[in-house]
Amino acid sequence: MFIFLDESGDLGFDFNKRKTTKKFVITLLVCNSDETRREFTKAVRRTLKNKLNRGKKNLRHIPITNWF
Repeated sequence: MFIFLDESGDLGFDFNKRKTTKKFVITLLVCNSDETRREFTKAVRRTLKNKLNRGKKNLRHIPITNWF
């Protein structure tokens, strides 16, 4: 079983500051098999390749490595 955790938001919750978000989100992805994890990894790599690493200038180049 593979469990991936991601968080987004502000842990400080200092609502007196202008840039403090009022939301905090936790996301879990649970893959029960290695095959599911590989398919998810392939989808992420494809998205990075197609959406971020486009064009000759590579202004938003994200290196695609073996993350998992």
